[in-house]
Amino acid sequence: MRAKVTGTVRVSGTGDVERIDLPEGESDGHVLMPLHAPGAYALRVKGNALAPYAKDGQYLLLNAEAEWHPEENLLITLADGRVVLRELLLVRVDTLVVLPLHGGQPEALERAMIQSVVPVVCAVPRSLWRPEES
Repeated sequence: MRAKVTGTVRVSGTGDVERIDLPEGESDGHVLMPLHAPGAYALRVKGNALAPYAKDGQYLLLNAEAEWHPEENLLITLADGRVVLRELLLVRVDTLVVLPLHGGQPEALERAMIQSVVPVVCAVPRSLWRPEES
């Protein structure tokens, strides 16, 4: 299976994310995936703030159609436009309790303040990237 590379993420040490999406319908090649997931896509990692989990030039494989569960890493887009990468600790009726990937204090995100949640399936090495075929 292949997942199109649809953009780039630059992650700070606190897990805040600058997400740079390509225009809709465009891609920067694809990565070979270790699973069958039709809703999967990849984002290239810029910087080493996620090391050793993912390093500069590697890819995060995300699956927008997958359910998310405690102890999984999530890419969360907030209603104010911020994007954060967090580990899900607990799902409550009106909040998600999450933890920055490099530790810190748990935080409760109100569901009303969350625009989208996408599970991170895994980090993919640079060697599995391929250019788009013409």
